[in-house]
Amino acid sequence: MKILIISLSTGNGHVEAGKALDENLKLNNPNIESLHINAADYINDFLKISTVDSYNFLVNYYPKLWSKFFYFFDNKKIISSFNKTTSFLRKINANNLFKKIKEFQPDKIISTHFIFNDLLLSSKYIKKNNITIYSIVTDYYLHNIWITNGIKKYFVASEEMKKQFLKKNNLLENNVVVSGIPIKNNFYKTNLDLPNLNLKLNNNPYILIMAGSCGKKYTEKILNELNKNYNNNLNIITVCGKNKKLFKKINKIKFNKNLNIINFNFTDKIPELMQISKLIISKSGGLTTTEAIVSNTPLLVVKPIPGQEEANARYTVKNDYGKLIKNKNDIIKYINFYCQKDKKKIEYKNSAKIIIENILK
Repeated sequence: MKILIISLSTGNGHVEAGKALDENLKLNNPNIESLHINAADYINDFLKISTVDSYNFLVNYYPKLWSKFFYFFDNKKIISSFNKTTSFLRKINANNLFKKIKEFQPDKIISTHFIFNDLLLSSKYIKKNNITIYSIVTDYYLHNIWITNGIKKYFVASEEMKKQFLKKNNLLENNVVVSGIPIKNNFYKTNLDLPNLNLKLNNNPYILIMAGSCGKKYTEKILNELNKNYNNNLNIITVCGKNKKLFKKINKIKFNKNLNIINFNFTDKIPELMQISKLIISKSGGLTTTEAIVSNTPLLVVKPIPGQEEANARYTVKNDYGKLIKNKNDIIKYINFYCQKDKKKIEYKNSAKIIIENILK
Protein backbone atom coordinates (compact mmCIF):
# COMPACT_ATOMS: atom_id res chain seq x y z
CA MET A 1 0.00 0.00 0.00
CA LYS A 2 1.07 3.56 -0.75
CA ILE A 3 -0.02 6.59 1.29
CA LEU A 4 0.60 10.16 0.14
CA ILE A 5 0.43 13.00 2.67
CA ILE A 6 -0.14 16.46 1.23
CA SER A 7 0.48 19.64 3.26
CA LEU A 8 0.79 23.33 2.43
CA SER A 9 3.08 25.80 4.17
CA THR A 10 0.56 28.50 5.10
CA GLY A 11 2.18 28.82 8.49
CA ASN A 12 4.16 25.84 9.74
CA GLY A 13 1.50 23.69 11.40
CA HIS A 14 0.06 21.93 8.35
CA VAL A 15 3.53 20.79 7.26
CA GLU A 16 4.56 19.67 10.76
CA ALA A 17 1.35 17.64 11.05
CA GLY A 18 2.19 15.96 7.74
CA LYS A 19 5.72 15.19 8.93
CA ALA A 20 4.34 13.65 12.14
CA LEU A 21 2.08 11.32 10.15
CA ASP A 22 4.90 10.31 7.82
CA GLU A 23 7.18 9.68 10.81
CA ASN A 24 4.58 7.44 12.44
CA LEU A 25 3.98 5.46 9.25
CA LYS A 26 7.69 4.85 8.73
CA LEU A 27 8.25 3.83 12.36
CA ASN A 28 5.25 1.55 12.83
CA ASN A 29 4.22 0.39 9.35
CA PRO A 30 7.36 -0.55 7.39
CA ASN A 31 5.24 -2.52 4.90
CA ILE A 32 3.56 0.72 3.78
CA GLU A 33 5.29 3.14 1.43
CA SER A 34 4.58 6.70 2.55
CA LEU A 35 5.53 10.06 1.12
CA HIS A 36 4.96 13.53 2.57
CA ILE A 37 5.05 16.55 0.27
CA ASN A 38 4.59 20.27 0.75
CA ALA A 39 2.26 21.26 -2.11
CA ALA A 40 3.98 24.66 -2.25
CA ASP A 41 6.85 22.88 -4.02
CA TYR A 42 4.50 21.63 -6.75
CA ILE A 43 2.33 24.63 -7.60
CA ASN A 44 2.96 27.52 -9.99
CA ASP A 45 3.95 30.98 -8.77
CA PHE A 46 0.44 32.38 -9.25
CA LEU A 47 -1.14 29.87 -6.89
CA LYS A 48 1.74 30.07 -4.44
CA ILE A 49 1.43 33.87 -4.24
CA SER A 50 -2.36 33.75 -3.91
CA THR A 51 -2.29 31.11 -1.14
CA VAL A 52 0.99 30.73 0.75
CA ASP A 53 2.52 34.19 0.31
CA SER A 54 -0.72 36.15 0.69
CA TYR A 55 -1.66 34.26 3.88
CA ASN A 56 1.76 34.77 5.48
CA PHE A 57 1.71 38.46 4.48
CA LEU A 58 -1.77 39.11 5.88
CA VAL A 59 -1.32 37.37 9.24
CA ASN A 60 2.03 39.10 9.83
CA TYR A 61 1.22 42.63 8.64
CA TYR A 62 -2.57 42.98 8.41
CA PRO A 63 -4.09 40.56 10.96
CA LYS A 64 -7.36 42.52 11.19
CA LEU A 65 -7.86 42.19 7.44
CA TRP A 66 -7.10 38.47 7.71
CA SER A 67 -9.78 38.24 10.42
CA LYS A 68 -12.37 39.69 8.02
CA PHE A 69 -11.42 37.13 5.35
CA PHE A 70 -11.49 34.30 7.91
CA TYR A 71 -15.02 34.97 9.13
CA PHE A 72 -16.36 36.03 5.72
CA PHE A 73 -15.41 32.64 4.25
CA ASP A 74 -16.83 30.72 7.22
CA ASN A 75 -19.99 30.27 5.20
CA LYS A 76 -20.93 27.23 3.10
CA LYS A 77 -22.55 29.17 0.24
CA ILE A 78 -19.62 31.59 -0.09
CA ILE A 79 -17.10 28.73 -0.02
CA SER A 80 -19.06 26.76 -2.60
CA SER A 81 -19.18 29.77 -4.92
CA PHE A 82 -15.48 30.48 -4.35
CA ASN A 83 -14.48 26.87 -5.11
CA LYS A 84 -16.53 26.80 -8.32
CA THR A 85 -15.17 30.11 -9.64
CA THR A 86 -11.53 29.35 -8.78
CA SER A 87 -11.32 25.60 -9.45
CA PHE A 88 -10.11 25.99 -13.04
CA LEU A 89 -7.37 28.46 -12.07
CA ARG A 90 -6.24 26.33 -9.15
CA LYS A 91 -6.25 23.19 -11.29
CA ILE A 92 -4.08 24.58 -14.11
CA ASN A 93 -1.66 26.04 -11.57
CA ALA A 94 -1.41 22.71 -9.74
CA ASN A 95 -0.47 20.55 -12.75
CA ASN A 96 2.83 19.54 -11.16
CA LEU A 97 1.05 18.45 -8.00
CA PHE A 98 -1.21 16.11 -9.98
CA LYS A 99 1.81 14.83 -11.93
CA LYS A 100 3.44 13.98 -8.60
CA ILE A 101 0.31 12.15 -7.46
CA LYS A 102 0.23 10.08 -10.69
CA GLU A 103 3.95 9.38 -10.40
CA PHE A 104 3.63 8.09 -6.81
CA GLN A 105 0.35 6.21 -7.49
CA PRO A 106 -1.05 6.31 -3.96
CA ASP A 107 -3.86 4.13 -2.67
CA LYS A 108 -4.81 6.74 -0.09
CA ILE A 109 -4.19 10.48 0.31
CA ILE A 110 -4.12 12.32 3.64
CA SER A 111 -4.57 16.09 3.38
CA THR A 112 -3.52 18.38 6.23
CA HIS A 113 -4.76 21.48 4.36
CA PHE A 114 -8.18 22.25 2.91
CA ILE A 115 -7.08 24.10 -0.23
CA PHE A 116 -6.87 21.08 -2.58
CA ASN A 117 -9.57 18.82 -1.16
CA ASP A 118 -12.25 19.74 -3.72
CA LEU A 119 -9.74 19.48 -6.60
CA LEU A 120 -8.57 16.06 -5.45
CA LEU A 121 -12.12 14.78 -5.19
CA SER A 122 -13.05 16.06 -8.66
CA SER A 123 -9.93 14.59 -10.32
CA LYS A 124 -10.66 11.91 -12.95
CA TYR A 125 -7.45 10.11 -11.97
CA ILE A 126 -8.49 9.98 -8.28
CA LYS A 127 -11.96 8.67 -9.19
CA LYS A 128 -10.72 6.14 -11.75
CA ASN A 129 -8.22 4.62 -9.31
CA ASN A 130 -10.57 4.70 -6.30
CA ILE A 131 -8.10 6.70 -4.22
CA THR A 132 -9.63 7.59 -0.85
CA ILE A 133 -9.09 11.08 0.59
CA TYR A 134 -8.80 11.84 4.30
CA SER A 135 -8.68 15.30 5.85
CA ILE A 136 -7.07 16.43 9.12
CA VAL A 137 -8.23 19.68 10.74
CA THR A 138 -5.14 21.23 12.35
CA ASP A 139 -6.81 23.76 14.69
CA TYR A 140 -9.31 23.68 17.56
CA TYR A 141 -11.99 25.41 15.48
CA LEU A 142 -14.17 23.98 12.74
CA HIS A 143 -14.13 26.43 9.84
CA ASN A 144 -16.61 25.62 7.07
CA ILE A 145 -13.81 25.74 4.50
CA TRP A 146 -12.64 22.28 5.67
CA ILE A 147 -15.95 20.67 4.75
CA THR A 148 -15.89 18.96 1.34
CA ASN A 149 -18.33 16.31 0.14
CA GLY A 150 -16.58 13.03 -0.61
CA ILE A 151 -13.93 13.01 2.14
CA LYS A 152 -13.73 9.46 3.51
CA LYS A 153 -12.96 10.54 7.10
CA TYR A 154 -12.29 13.77 8.91
CA PHE A 155 -9.93 13.82 11.89
CA VAL A 156 -10.58 16.55 14.46
CA ALA A 157 -9.00 17.78 17.66
CA SER A 158 -11.90 17.54 20.14
CA GLU A 159 -15.32 16.07 20.89
CA GLU A 160 -16.82 19.55 20.60
CA MET A 161 -15.53 19.83 17.03
CA LYS A 162 -16.99 16.43 16.15
CA LYS A 163 -20.41 17.54 17.42
CA GLN A 164 -20.13 20.71 15.29
CA PHE A 165 -19.15 18.64 12.26
CA LEU A 166 -22.12 16.29 12.60
CA LYS A 167 -24.49 19.20 13.23
CA LYS A 168 -23.33 21.11 10.14
CA ASN A 169 -23.24 18.13 7.77
CA ASN A 170 -25.13 15.08 6.70
CA LEU A 171 -22.41 12.71 7.92
CA LEU A 172 -22.40 9.42 9.76
CA GLU A 173 -20.75 9.46 13.17
CA ASN A 174 -17.89 7.20 12.03
CA ASN A 175 -17.02 9.71 9.27
CA VAL A 176 -15.59 12.02 11.95
CA VAL A 177 -12.88 10.77 14.29
CA VAL A 178 -11.64 12.59 17.39
CA SER A 179 -7.93 11.96 17.05
CA GLY A 180 -6.28 15.13 18.30
CA ILE A 181 -3.78 16.97 16.08
CA PRO A 182 -0.77 14.88 14.97
CA ILE A 183 2.59 15.88 16.45
CA LYS A 184 5.95 14.13 16.44
CA ASN A 185 6.52 11.02 18.57
CA ASN A 186 9.08 12.60 20.91
CA PHE A 187 6.39 14.77 22.52
CA TYR A 188 4.79 11.61 23.92
CA LYS A 189 7.99 10.30 25.48
CA THR A 190 8.76 10.86 29.15
CA ASN A 191 12.31 9.48 29.17
CA LEU A 192 13.96 12.04 26.92
CA ASP A 193 17.70 12.54 27.31
CA LEU A 194 17.76 15.92 29.08
CA PRO A 195 21.50 16.03 29.94
CA ASN A 196 22.33 16.07 26.22
CA LEU A 197 20.83 19.57 26.03
CA ASN A 198 23.96 20.93 27.75
CA LEU A 199 21.85 23.40 29.76
CA LYS A 200 23.68 22.95 33.07
CA LEU A 201 20.36 22.08 34.69
CA ASN A 202 19.65 23.63 38.09
CA ASN A 203 16.78 23.64 40.58
CA ASN A 204 15.35 27.01 39.56
CA PRO A 205 12.21 26.93 37.39
CA TYR A 206 12.50 27.04 33.61
CA ILE A 207 10.18 28.86 31.23
CA LEU A 208 10.25 28.47 27.46
CA ILE A 209 9.63 31.44 25.17
CA MET A 210 9.00 30.51 21.55
CA ALA A 211 10.54 33.79 20.52
CA GLY A 212 10.41 33.27 16.78
CA SER A 213 6.69 32.62 17.08
CA CYS A 214 6.03 35.65 19.31
CA GLY A 215 7.96 38.01 17.06
CA LYS A 216 10.84 40.38 17.79
CA LYS A 217 8.89 43.25 19.38
CA TYR A 218 6.75 41.15 21.68
CA THR A 219 9.66 38.96 22.80
CA GLU A 220 11.66 42.06 23.68
CA LYS A 221 8.68 43.41 25.68
CA ILE A 222 8.44 40.16 27.66
CA LEU A 223 12.19 40.04 28.38
CA ASN A 224 12.33 43.72 29.34
CA GLU A 225 9.38 43.28 31.68
CA LEU A 226 11.06 40.32 33.37
CA ASN A 227 14.37 42.19 33.60
CA LYS A 228 12.70 45.15 35.29
CA ASN A 229 10.17 43.53 37.59
CA TYR A 230 10.88 39.83 38.15
CA ASN A 231 12.86 39.26 41.35
CA ASN A 232 12.89 35.47 41.77
CA ASN A 233 15.51 33.13 40.28
CA LEU A 234 14.44 31.97 36.84
CA ASN A 235 15.84 30.13 33.82
CA ILE A 236 14.53 31.62 30.59
CA ILE A 237 14.89 29.55 27.42
CA THR A 238 14.33 31.47 24.18
CA VAL A 239 14.03 29.78 20.78
CA CYS A 240 14.33 32.25 17.92
CA GLY A 241 13.99 29.87 14.99
CA LYS A 242 14.65 31.64 11.69
CA ASN A 243 14.74 35.07 13.33
CA LYS A 244 18.52 35.65 13.37
CA LYS A 245 18.17 39.35 14.25
CA LEU A 246 16.21 38.50 17.37
CA PHE A 247 18.79 35.86 18.37
CA LYS A 248 21.57 38.47 18.17
CA LYS A 249 19.45 41.08 19.95
CA ILE A 250 18.76 38.77 22.92
CA ASN A 251 22.46 37.91 23.20
CA LYS A 252 23.24 41.62 23.63
CA ILE A 253 20.74 42.24 26.45
CA LYS A 254 22.26 42.61 29.93
CA PHE A 255 20.09 40.56 32.26
CA ASN A 256 19.89 40.71 36.04
CA LYS A 257 21.77 38.04 37.98
CA ASN A 258 18.55 36.28 39.00
CA LEU A 259 17.70 35.61 35.34
CA ASN A 260 19.63 32.90 33.53
CA ILE A 261 19.12 33.19 29.76
CA ILE A 262 19.57 30.19 27.47
CA ASN A 263 19.18 31.48 23.92
CA PHE A 264 18.72 29.13 20.96
CA ASN A 265 18.68 30.14 17.32
CA PHE A 266 17.33 26.83 16.05
CA THR A 267 16.91 23.56 17.91
CA ASP A 268 15.26 20.20 17.29
CA LYS A 269 14.95 19.65 21.06
CA ILE A 270 11.59 21.37 21.54
CA PRO A 271 10.03 18.24 23.17
CA GLU A 272 12.82 18.19 25.79
CA LEU A 273 12.60 21.94 26.38
CA MET A 274 8.84 21.77 26.86
CA GLN A 275 9.26 18.85 29.23
CA ILE A 276 11.61 20.68 31.61
CA SER A 277 9.71 23.99 31.46
CA LYS A 278 7.08 25.15 33.93
CA LEU A 279 5.31 27.03 31.18
CA ILE A 280 5.54 28.05 27.53
CA ILE A 281 5.04 31.55 26.15
CA SER A 282 4.01 31.44 22.49
CA LYS A 283 1.36 32.16 19.91
CA SER A 284 -1.43 29.60 19.78
CA GLY A 285 -0.96 27.70 16.53
CA GLY A 286 -2.74 24.35 16.44
CA LEU A 287 0.50 22.34 16.59
CA THR A 288 2.11 24.42 19.36
CA THR A 289 -1.09 24.23 21.41
CA THR A 290 -1.16 20.44 21.03
CA GLU A 291 2.55 20.08 21.85
CA ALA A 292 2.02 22.06 25.05
CA ILE A 293 -1.03 20.00 26.04
CA VAL A 294 0.73 16.67 25.44
CA SER A 295 3.80 17.93 27.33
CA ASN A 296 1.55 18.87 30.29
CA THR A 297 3.08 22.33 30.13
CA PRO A 298 0.76 25.36 30.54
CA LEU A 299 0.66 27.72 27.57
CA LEU A 300 0.68 31.51 27.96
CA VAL A 301 -0.75 32.75 24.70
CA VAL A 302 0.72 35.91 23.20
CA LYS A 303 -1.12 38.05 20.65
CA PRO A 304 -2.96 35.26 18.78
CA ILE A 305 -3.70 35.72 15.08
CA PRO A 306 -7.40 36.63 14.65
CA GLY A 307 -9.44 33.65 13.59
CA GLN A 308 -7.94 30.21 14.12
CA GLU A 309 -5.34 31.19 16.75
CA GLU A 310 -7.92 33.12 18.78
CA ALA A 311 -10.08 29.98 18.72
CA ASN A 312 -7.10 27.87 19.84
CA ALA A 313 -6.49 30.34 22.67
CA ARG A 314 -10.14 30.10 23.78
CA TYR A 315 -9.86 26.30 23.79
CA THR A 316 -6.66 26.54 25.85
CA VAL A 317 -8.19 28.83 28.50
CA LYS A 318 -11.57 27.03 28.60
CA ASN A 319 -9.91 23.66 29.26
CA ASP A 320 -7.40 25.03 31.79
CA TYR A 321 -4.38 24.33 29.58
CA GLY A 322 -3.08 27.87 30.00
CA LYS A 323 -3.88 31.57 29.95
CA LEU A 324 -4.13 34.46 27.50
CA ILE A 325 -1.73 37.35 28.16
CA LYS A 326 -3.82 40.52 27.88
CA ASN A 327 -1.35 43.07 29.29
CA LYS A 328 2.20 43.28 30.65
CA ASN A 329 1.01 42.71 34.24
CA ASP A 330 -0.22 39.26 33.23
CA ILE A 331 3.33 38.19 32.35
CA ILE A 332 4.69 38.39 35.92
CA LYS A 333 1.40 37.23 37.48
CA TYR A 334 1.10 34.04 35.42
CA ILE A 335 4.82 33.18 35.59
CA ASN A 336 4.66 33.38 39.38
CA PHE A 337 1.46 31.33 39.41
CA TYR A 338 2.75 28.46 37.26
CA CYS A 339 6.31 28.41 38.66
CA GLN A 340 4.85 27.68 42.10
CA LYS A 341 2.51 24.99 40.79
CA ASP A 342 3.22 21.33 39.99
CA LYS A 343 2.60 20.34 36.39
CA LYS A 344 -0.23 17.95 35.59
CA LYS A 345 0.77 14.41 34.73
CA ILE A 346 -1.69 13.15 32.13
CA GLU A 347 -0.84 10.61 29.44
CA TYR A 348 -2.27 11.42 26.02
CA LYS A 349 -2.83 9.00 23.16
CA ASN A 350 -0.63 9.42 20.10
CA SER A 351 -2.81 11.32 17.59
CA ALA A 352 -0.80 10.30 14.51
CA LYS A 353 -1.12 6.65 15.55
CA ILE A 354 -4.90 6.98 15.98
CA ILE A 355 -5.21 8.54 12.51
CA ILE A 356 -3.11 5.85 10.82
CA GLU A 357 -4.98 3.03 12.58
CA ASN A 358 -8.32 4.46 11.39
CA ILE A 359 -7.09 4.89 7.83
CA LEU A 360 -5.80 1.30 7.69
CA LYS A 361 -9.06 -0.25 8.97
